[in-house]
Amino acid sequence: MNPCKIRINNEDHSKAVQEYLFEQGCRWNTLGNCVGYQDSDYLFVGTIFEGEITMGDTQGYFDRHKSPELDLSHLDPHLKPKGNPMNSLALLRQAQEHLLEAENAYENATFELEKAKEGYRVALEAFKEEAKGILGTSSASVLGSTGDSEETSEKTPQGDMSDPRNWLHGDILECISEDSISHLTVGNLYKPGRDNSVYPYIIDDGGHEQCGCLGSRKQCFKWHSRPVK
Repeated sequence: MNPCKIRINNEDHSKAVQEYLFEQGCRWNTLGNCVGYQDSDYLFVGTIFEGEITMGDTQGYFDRHKSPELDLSHLDPHLKPKGNPMNSLALLRQAQEHLLEAENAYENATFELEKAKEGYRVALEAFKEEAKGILGTSSASVLGSTGDSEETSEKTPQGDMSDPRNWLHGDILECISEDSISHLTVGNLYKPGRDNSVYPYIIDDGGHEQCGCLGSRKQCFKWHSRPVK
């Protein structure tokens, strides 16, 4: 630490200044890094040896001392921080401008989010309608809605329909367990997608084909009905 001289306001200020000097690597010649001489009006650093703290009580000596004065008045716990009112006003105005910018950014982001949500909703509805037209089924069987429809009128099958081996492509199945399968709802009805001997695809709630649902996870479904063709 460079040589300097420091004015002391009171004993608490002296203690705070000394602890600050200790953190900078300074030490008393006699006390080391222990606080002392708190009744002294002035402290000096580096007068004799580099980093050495000494004290004094004479203002004349302090004023004549060649070392530059280091202002540590902000360490005085009894004093309120000094500040320039104009600087504080500038900081206040800057903070207000920043707040307004943040509020505007939040409002714009909220608007964009709501617009994106609405766009997604419209796109999803359009997709559902297109999927219904392509597959020729109602929303109940294609998109996982509950309940039957005219297009899913039951046709009495042959065999034990609790056995998945008796299920045929086009049969309507009811979900009885999600079992970590996303986009499926217990109690909703579903129709297999592409024809395959082991029914590997299911049209989920979002209109997407999920692979493997009727392979290793047939226990998640039970047979519901066989539409009349």
